[in-house]
Amino acid sequence: MLHPLLRHFIKDFPVLILLLFAVQATSFAQVSFTVGNLTRTENLDALPASGSPVFTQNNTIPGVYGERTGTGTTIVAGTGSSNAGAMNSFGTGDDRALGSVGSGNAAAGNFTYGYRLKNETGTTITALTINYNGEQWRNSAAVDPQVVQFSYLISTSAVETTSPAGGAVPTSYTAVPELNFSNSVSGGTAGAIDGNANRQAKSFTLTGLSIAPGSEIMLRWYDPDHTGSDHGLAIDDLSITATIEGGGTPTPVLSVNPPTLSGFTTSEGTASTPKSYTISGTNLTADVLITAPAGFEIGTGSTYTSSLTLPLSNSSVAATPINVRLTGAAQGTPGGTVTNISGSVSFDVTVSGTVYDPNTIASIALARSQPVNTPISALPGGKIAGRVTVSNQFNDVAYIQDPTGGIAIFNAAFRSSVQIGDSVQITGGTIGAFNSNKQVSGAVTFTSFGSQGPLAPRVVTTTQLSDFEGQLVTVNAAVIRPNTIVASPNPVFVLTPDANFRLQDGSGTQEVRINRGTNIPGNTNPPNPAAITGVVGRFNTLTQLLPRSTHDIPGSAPYAPAGGSIARSQTLDVAAWNIEWLGSTGNGPTNEAQQVTNAISVLNSLQSDIIVLEEISSDNAIASLLAGLPGYQGNCSPFVSNNPGHEIPANQATPTGTLPANTQRVCILYKSDVATLISQKPLMEKVENLTGYPTAVDNFWASGRYPYVWKFNVTVAGVSKQVNVIGLHAKANEGGANALVAYNRRKYDVQVLYDTLKAQYPNDLLILAGDFNDDLDRTVADVATTETTYKPFTDDAAGFTGVTQVLSDNGFRTYLTEDNVIDHIMVSNELAPAYLAGSAGVGTPYLTIPDYGNTTSDHVPVLARFDLSQLTQVKVQYQNGDNGNGQATNNQIKPYLKLVNEGTTAVPYAELTVRYWFTAENYAGINTFLDYAQLGNNNVKMTYVRQDAPARNGANGYVEYGFDPSAGSLAVGGTSGPIQTRIANKDWADLSETDDYSYRTNTSYALTDRITVYRNGTLVWGEEPPIAPALIKLKVLSENKNNRPNSNSISTFLKVNNEGNVPLAYGDLTVRYWFTPEGTASLNYFIDYAKLGNVNVTGQFVPVDPVRTGAETYLELKVNPAVGTLYPLSNTGNIQYRISKANWSNFVETDDYSYKAAAPFSENDRITVYYQGNLVYGIEPAVVSGARVSAAETSEGLHVRVLSNPVSDVFEVEFSAPAGEEVRLQLTDLQGRTVLQHAIPATGQRQRQTMTVRHQAAGLYLLRAQAGQQSRLIKIVKP
Repeated sequence: MLHPLLRHFIKDFPVLILLLFAVQATSFAQVSFTVGNLTRTENLDALPASGSPVFTQNNTIPGVYGERTGTGTTIVAGTGSSNAGAMNSFGTGDDRALGSVGSGNAAAGNFTYGYRLKNETGTTITALTINYNGEQWRNSAAVDPQVVQFSYLISTSAVETTSPAGGAVPTSYTAVPELNFSNSVSGGTAGAIDGNANRQAKSFTLTGLSIAPGSEIMLRWYDPDHTGSDHGLAIDDLSITATIEGGGTPTPVLSVNPPTLSGFTTSEGTASTPKSYTISGTNLTADVLITAPAGFEIGTGSTYTSSLTLPLSNSSVAATPINVRLTGAAQGTPGGTVTNISGSVSFDVTVSGTVYDPNTIASIALARSQPVNTPISALPGGKIAGRVTVSNQFNDVAYIQDPTGGIAIFNAAFRSSVQIGDSVQITGGTIGAFNSNKQVSGAVTFTSFGSQGPLAPRVVTTTQLSDFEGQLVTVNAAVIRPNTIVASPNPVFVLTPDANFRLQDGSGTQEVRINRGTNIPGNTNPPNPAAITGVVGRFNTLTQLLPRSTHDIPGSAPYAPAGGSIARSQTLDVAAWNIEWLGSTGNGPTNEAQQVTNAISVLNSLQSDIIVLEEISSDNAIASLLAGLPGYQGNCSPFVSNNPGHEIPANQATPTGTLPANTQRVCILYKSDVATLISQKPLMEKVENLTGYPTAVDNFWASGRYPYVWKFNVTVAGVSKQVNVIGLHAKANEGGANALVAYNRRKYDVQVLYDTLKAQYPNDLLILAGDFNDDLDRTVADVATTETTYKPFTDDAAGFTGVTQVLSDNGFRTYLTEDNVIDHIMVSNELAPAYLAGSAGVGTPYLTIPDYGNTTSDHVPVLARFDLSQLTQVKVQYQNGDNGNGQATNNQIKPYLKLVNEGTTAVPYAELTVRYWFTAENYAGINTFLDYAQLGNNNVKMTYVRQDAPARNGANGYVEYGFDPSAGSLAVGGTSGPIQTRIANKDWADLSETDDYSYRTNTSYALTDRITVYRNGTLVWGEEPPIAPALIKLKVLSENKNNRPNSNSISTFLKVNNEGNVPLAYGDLTVRYWFTPEGTASLNYFIDYAKLGNVNVTGQFVPVDPVRTGAETYLELKVNPAVGTLYPLSNTGNIQYRISKANWSNFVETDDYSYKAAAPFSENDRITVYYQGNLVYGIEPAVVSGARVSAAETSEGLHVRVLSNPVSDVFEVEFSAPAGEEVRLQLTDLQGRTVLQHAIPATGQRQRQTMTVRHQAAGLYLLRAQAGQQSRLIKIVKP
C-alpha cells in the first residue's frame, strides 16, 4: 500500500514538474550585484544578428526584457532599413542594440526595454551610476522629436515584467528625465542610418536609494508608438555600478559550528562513523577550500576525500554540513585541524580520535555510554561480547551481559538463534534507545560460541536496581503487589501480560513488568516474600525488573479459581464479559471476523451456564456468537446507549428506527439444558422526577442503556430455583473536567437501581452481573473521593454480596490496562449461601488468544459458581408455650421451637442461628431461659440482641439461638426436636406479646416465617420484620398529690413514657412544669422519690419572658446522662417532686398552666417534654396578649418552619433571618450522616428552600438551621 504522502506526491507530480520548470526559467537568468562584482555591464551583442526569432524575457539575454502593448513576440534583426513596426535587434555584424520601430504596424503598440538586477552583496545599495548609449538606426523623416523615457522600480520581491501597459511611468516607478534620450536626426528622406554614428552617451547617478539585500531593481526604457512614422531608436552598451552602504567592499565572513570534533573511534581498517560541522560564509571573494589533516577525510555526502571545494554563489556559501571521519588507515590517535579557506579568511576545525587494534573487544559499559546512533564498529575493536541472559523469552528483545554491564539486543535473528548462557560476540549494529532503554539494534551481526552456562544474578535491593540497568539481578525477600490500595494485607492475584506491578523489599519499591512473551501471565504472584530474579530494564524514567519465566518468581503458580474439584454439573456457573465493541466497524478490534472467532473460543472455554455480555454493538453480533456455541440460547436488551427518543419505548420490542453507530447493549447467553427463560424486561421502563440529576435526564443510566432483567427457571443437580439475572453496563468514567459529572451520574444511577431492587425484589434470588465501570472497594474515577459509586450495595451487607469483591480486595484486574476490577458479579442475600467459596475469579483468555488485548477485548471475563443445594431448606416450627391460655401479657414469653430440614443435604447446626423477634416493654434488660432441648441443653445457646436502629414493626430486638458444633448436623428430612425456652425482663416487669412480630397463638408445632433462620449469617428462612419509620413519641402521665389546690407546696408525681421506636438518651431530655409563683419569694424543689434514683434527677426554675397564660415560671427537670437511655415502650418510672417557696407561703394552683386536679396517673399534655432542645410532647402556654417580647426573641432572629411535616419526597423549608446572614440548612439522619445541605444568603424577608429526599428511606431526620450565632433543630418525619 502506498504511503499517503507518496500518493499525494504522485497525484501532484505534474504540478511539481511545472514548478520545477518555472524555477529553472527564473533561477538561471538572475543578474546580481555581489561583493566581488559591484558593476554590471551588458553590450547586448547576444541579440540575434539575422532572422526574426522569438524573444524570451530574461532568457534571450539574462536580465534583459523587451515587451510591447500590441501583438507579437519576435525580435527582428536588421540595420534600420524597414519601417515595419517591430522590436528590433539593430546593428551590423555581431554589434547589436535593442530597439524598436512603432510606425508601419499599429498592432505592435508601445515598446519597453528593461534590465533587471538583484542585490546579493549582503549590504544595502544606496546609489547606482547608470551609463548607456542611446542610438538612432532609422530616420522616419518625422520632424518632431521622439523621446525614449527612463524610470526604475525597487522591489523586495521578484520583478518579472516592465509593465508596458503602464505608460511612461507606471505605478511605483520613479522617472529619471536625466536618462531620457531622443532622436538626433529628423526630417529629410526616410531610411536606415548608422546608429553607432548617431548615438548619445547618457550617464547619471541615482542617489538616496535603499536596495536592501535580496531586493531587486528594474531599469526601464519606454518607446511609445509616436504620431506618424517612428524613428528606429535603441539602447546599447549598458554599465551600472552600485554603491553599497558605508562605501567600499563588505567584510568577508566565514563561520563554522562546532569548531571542535572529538571522540572519533574505529578499528584499524574501518572508517569511523562520521561527525559533522556546518560551514557558511558571506561577502566572500573566492571559493572555499577545505582540507583534512592526516588520518581524516571529508565529504558533503557519502563520498570522502582529503580536500574539497565549495563554490560561491553570489559571494556566499550557504550553510553546508561537512562530514568528517577517521580513515582507519593505521592504529593511533590522529588529530589536527580541518582547514577552511576563502581568499583572505579562514576558519579551522579541530579534530581528534582513536584508531584501535581490531582485536580489541569493547566493554558493554563503554557501549552503553555511547551516544545513540553510535555504530558498534566505532567501538574499540568494533565489537562487544558477553553471555546471553535473555534469548527469546520476551519475544522482542534479548539481553547480553559482561562483567561491566548488560545491554539489550533488538534483533529477531539474534534472539531466535541463541539460548540463555551462550557466549556471543556482537560485531555489527547501532547503539540505540527504546523509551530510554539502551539497546543494540539495526543490522546486528553476531557470532555465537555456544553455551558457557547461565550467569549467576547479582543480588541487589530495589533501591539499587537503577544502578544495574541491563543486568541480571535478584531481589531477595521481595513481594509483588498491585499498584492500588487493596484490602488484603497479603494479596494474591493473577499476573497479566504487558502489565506493571509493584516490587517491594525492605529498602523500597520499584516496578516489575510482566512481558507477554514469557510464561508468567496467567500465574499468580508469590503468596510469600521470595527471591525474585530478572533483567533490569528502563521505560523512560522508570526502572523495571523484567522476570524471564516463572522460574524467576519462586512461589508463583498457575491461576485457577477454587472449587475446581467440584463437577460443573453440580453448580450454576455464571460469567460476565465485556467484549469490546463487538459488531462495531468503527471501534474496538479492527478485524471483526477474527474478534467473533476469538470470542467464541473464549466463551466455549468458559462453559458457564449463564453469561452476561456487555458492549455488544450490533443487532447480529449475538447471532454470530450463538452460531459457534452449540447448546446455548441468548438475546439482547433492546435498550441501547446514545439512542435519544428510544429510552422508554412503548413496548419491550426493539426500538424502531435506525440506531446510532455507537450504540451498546447488554446481552445474555444461557445453556438451554440448565436454564429456561420465563420473562425479560428492563428494570426501569419509566423513570420520572429525576430531581437533582447531574446532567440532562436523557443521560440517565448510561444514556438509556438500562439494567435488563432476565428471569429463569434453573435446574442444577436436581435443585430447581427461579433466578433473576440483571445485566448491567454502567456509565463509563471520563477524564478532566467531566470526571466528577460522570461519577455523579453513575452514583445517582446506582442509587436508583438499589432502591428499585429493594422495592421490587425484596426476597428474590438476584444475580447482578456485568461491567460496573467502578470497583466495589473504592472508586476508579479520577475524583477527590475514594467512595465507590456502589456504596448503597456495599453498605447493605445483609442484603447483597459482591462475590467478586474478593478480586478487588486482592488486586486483580479485569480491565487489562488498569489496576482494578470494574466487572463484577453481585447476588442478593437470598442467593449468597449458594456461592461456592473461592470460585469468584477471572478468565485468562490471553493464554490461548494471540494478542488478545488488540484482537478480542480489553476486558477479561469474571466468573462465579453457585451450589444451589446450599440454599438451605431449614425451616422453623413454633408452638406457644403458654398453651394459648390467653396470657398474652405476663412476665414471660415462652417460644417453643423445632428446626426441620427439607433440603437435600445435611446442615451443620453450628452454621445455623435462629431469631425470635419481639418488643421488650418496660425494658430493664432481658433474661433468657432454656428449659429443655432434645439436642441437649448444652448444645443450644440463647442471646438477647437489642436492635433499635433501624426501627422495625413489632420488634426492637430478638433472642438469637445458636448451636454448639458438638450438636452435629441437621439431617435431610430430620428435625431438631423441641427447644423449649422462656424470655423475661430482668426485673420481671410484664411483657405484652400481642405486638410481637414472632408471636403466634398456636398450641401445637406449625411452620412460621416470622421466626427467621440464618446460615453463616445469611437469611435462609422467614422474613425479618419490616423496617419502620423512626418515630419519636413521648407522653407525660402525672398525678397531683395535693387534695387542696391552695397550699404551700405543689406536689406532683410524673412519669414519661417512650411510645415511639427510637431510644432516647436521658441527657437529651428535659421536662417543664409551668406555673405562677404568686409572689417574689425564692423557690425550692424537692425530689422525694425517683425510680431512676433521687440524685439522678435535678431541676431549675426558669422565669418565663414574655409572660404566658398560667405561667410566669417553669421547673425544668433533667436526668443525669449517666443513667443511660429511655428505651421504646418503657418509662422513667415515678418521679415524685414538690415545689415550695422559701417563706412557705401558699400557691394558687388553679391558675397554674400545668395544674391538674387530684386524680390517679393520667396523661397531662400541659407538662411539656423537649428532646435536644426541641418540643416533642405537650403544648406550651400561649404568650399573654400585649406582653413584652424579650430581646432574645425579637422578630429579627432566625425563624424556621417546615411546610407540611411529615414530609413527602420533596418538601419546603420556610425561613427568615437578618439580611446579610448566611442560612445553613443541614438535614441529617439519626446517625449524624448528612443527607442534604444548602447555604442561602438571607434577605431579611421570608424565603423558601426546596429539599429533596426522594432516595432516602422512611424514618426520622433532623433539620438543623443556623444563621450567625442562632440555630434551630426540627425533626423531620418521612413516612
